[in-house]
Amino acid sequence: GYGSNPVLFKPALTTAGFCLTFEDALSHFVATDGKDPGFAIKGWREVRCENTGVNFHGGTAMAMGKAFFTTPEGKQVALEYTFGYFLDPEGEVRINLHHISAPSISA
Repeated sequence: GYGSNPVLFKPALTTAGFCLTFEDALSHFVATDGKDPGFAIKGWREVRCENTGVNFHGGTAMAMGKAFFTTPEGKQVALEYTFGYFLDPEGEVRINLHHISAPSISA
């Protein structure tokens, strides 16, 4: 959604906090400003997502679930996500909410 609507982006495994601009999001993924090591360039061997729930309403959708990332060494990192989607004026699916966090710890 950057360029047409704000994206509410809260990444995990970072010290940067919220990424409300395209430049902040780009830096989170590919380390353009030195604040982050670059989540997308960590050399993940595999990424798998499992939706727990999906809601549709008009031209919007929300999904939440777990994402599993496999490191180059074969270790699996599990994160939980919530995404919001909308259709832009051309009918393309865009993201307007991206929240990733470490899983809750059960007592």
